[in-house]
Amino acid sequence: MKITILSSLRVTLLALTIFCTLSAGAQKKHTHVIQPGETLYRITVKYKVSAEAVCAANPGLSATYFPTGMEIVIPSSKDKKGNNNANIASSSATTLTGTAGSIAATHKVKASIILPFGLDEKLGESPRMLEFYQGFLLALDTLKRQGVSVDLHVYDTGKEGSPLTSILNESALKQSDVIFGGFHWGHAKQLSDFSRENGIQMVLPFSANSYFVENNPYLFMINTPQENLYPTIIKQFKIYFPDPQVFFLDDTNEIAKEDKRTFVKQLKAKLDMLKVPYETVSQGTPTETIAKRLKKKRQNVFIPLSGEKECLEGWLPTLLTLLETNPDKKINLFGYPEWQTFSTSTTNKFYPLDTYIYTAFYSSSTFKSAREFKADFARWYHKRISATYPQYAMLGYDLGLYFVSAASRYGKTFPNYMEHLNDVHTIQNGFSFTRLSDSSGFINNNVYYVHFTPDSEIIKTELK
Repeated sequence: MKITILSSLRVTLLALTIFCTLSAGAQKKHTHVIQPGETLYRITVKYKVSAEAVCAANPGLSATYFPTGMEIVIPSSKDKKGNNNANIASSSATTLTGTAGSIAATHKVKASIILPFGLDEKLGESPRMLEFYQGFLLALDTLKRQGVSVDLHVYDTGKEGSPLTSILNESALKQSDVIFGGFHWGHAKQLSDFSRENGIQMVLPFSANSYFVENNPYLFMINTPQENLYPTIIKQFKIYFPDPQVFFLDDTNEIAKEDKRTFVKQLKAKLDMLKVPYETVSQGTPTETIAKRLKKKRQNVFIPLSGEKECLEGWLPTLLTLLETNPDKKINLFGYPEWQTFSTSTTNKFYPLDTYIYTAFYSSSTFKSAREFKADFARWYHKRISATYPQYAMLGYDLGLYFVSAASRYGKTFPNYMEHLNDVHTIQNGFSFTRLSDSSGFINNNVYYVHFTPDSEIIKTELK
């Protein structure tokens, strides 16, 4: 596999990151614990190896990050000039070449990532963007073992509002099969315009602004507005709860309820059409009063009118008491994507309540794929994945795996063959694309029900 990294602003950090990542596993090594006062230079002199080789064996290590007490890997002295597969070109590009396995694709993929990495100044979003990029590299490593060949170009946009003229003038960018990027609105617009004018497929990972997908037939919007997913979520509600009685749990915070008002309105309309009984229960209603309304032969489904943690935790004691005092009644809790961000002390209560949430993304350490990914990430980068939702490293991995697989199989025409990618198994995010119109780009319609069962299992099901 050949991977090329190019930055029109500054390449040092990104080049070092991928260089360290892809070459670390191939070197013979022993270890050394950094002592007080030791520097990277002193280590290179002591062991007769280059700084590049030491960093290559220890992703994240640098002359400025060299902590006392850290155990580092020392590559063999034959690597003192750095990895033989790496060459620093005069154009500030770093080229890494590895050996591909069995050939599983026919097209060499040219991909570009354009995000605010904050190489020249510290940006609030930089850690998330770096983890996205690191996850993307893990996807390329997976694809390399499948015989996929990739040229990857990485660009730092700098802070919000900065022009992308120098990046957009790069000849390598104009040859891309697919571009990943656009964190800030202004950068996303410049990239979307460039994508449309040059006929290059673009993946917009973060923005949920429909302007871009409506005006660019080459654009894939990953973060679809929730309202676009409601019809699927509500259609599946009746399939998962075929004979329900629904209790909407009120929240005295009117502002908090606003976020779910559209969903609740559409769900109530569907329940009215199907003649499903429902009612709203006010906060403070005695548990005994609610218990009298439960139906023995129906699924008693409780849905808070707000996704806020305060609303949910205010109702959980009542629901758990109902469950304990009415063992002959079927009780379910139904809720929202943000619930996955709550503490374990809260989410552990989902299991006895036979809880379902809908969400566009989900991963759990109970899933083997997630555990293996986190272990790989820790081994490559010597750190844990940040506790963000979504997890940006997993998002980078899923997008890299999915779209690079598509481009490697079908070239620039891959949007015509998205239905043939069912064998690409992602970790956190799923993908199911449709065009808004004949002249628009694609929106991601994928959404899950996540079921927390009374047997303490988590089942993630893609909704069709």
